[in-house]
Amino acid sequence: MESKGKRSYKIIYTADLHGNISQYVKLFAKALSEQADAVIIGGDITPKDKERRTPKLQKAFLKNELIPLIKRTKESFKKTRKDVKIFLIMGNDDFKDNRSFLIRNESAGFKEVHNKIASLTKDYDLIGYSFVPLSPFIYKDWEKLDSRYIDEKEYRPYFITEGFCSKDGELVKKVIQTKNRKDTIEKDLERLFRKKRMKKTILMTHAPPYNSNLDLNSTREHVGSKGVRQIIETKIPEISLHGHIHETVKKSGKYKEKIGFTTCFSPGNNPESKNLAVIMFDMYDPSSSRREII
Repeated sequence: MESKGKRSYKIIYTADLHGNISQYVKLFAKALSEQADAVIIGGDITPKDKERRTPKLQKAFLKNELIPLIKRTKESFKKTRKDVKIFLIMGNDDFKDNRSFLIRNESAGFKEVHNKIASLTKDYDLIGYSFVPLSPFIYKDWEKLDSRYIDEKEYRPYFITEGFCSKDGELVKKVIQTKNRKDTIEKDLERLFRKKRMKKTILMTHAPPYNSNLDLNSTREHVGSKGVRQIIETKIPEISLHGHIHETVKKSGKYKEKIGFTTCFSPGNNPESKNLAVIMFDMYDPSSSRREII
């Protein structure tokens, strides 16, 4: 949107809602009240509680709760004669088996942007990416080797390579091989940047960059992605958006960091809370950002 000759584009960003529908309601209500231009959700969108953490029940959440809410939100925006763009990706706690269902329902008014380049404005693109580095958790749909040259044992405090992934609504065993390092987060992101247009870039990865304010776990260990950090340092997106580590803002006391010329954000949302952590910023002036608990 234009204001007094100055470019402005208002974005509300969050991540890690984990199926907390009351947080989604607050997110879209905030977008309406602020007349945001875009809502961006950086992964872990479906339930992870013991009762609903199955491929079939996560799909039911998408079908019966989240997608209808997005559709109602888009209709509410139309009444104000303003539209809002909604972009999202899955995260490591979302079963990948349901991604095709999500994409088939984009007509509700959102765009799934994992491994894609989406146009925000005539001069800004959004790159989305869901994979995270190896973790100590058993669900491996969205885990991948991180860097082409650095073995995880050199910098990750703990992880496992055996677990489960989703297929046809069920869980099957998966083993991640660490010796063949041709398929990595770093390589995927390099490929995306080679494909992008001559525009400025917002990079959204579920994993935060390694060794930053945004990747501290509960024991204050850095558990982010070296591949993501390498891409930020070499490709220099204007803004990068992250999630995955819920407690990082609480541990570091900060929701953003500058890596070179890139402003990086993570909301540090607690999905078990009734309240939602969001980051609001103007795409053309990220220094004016603020984190709100709503």
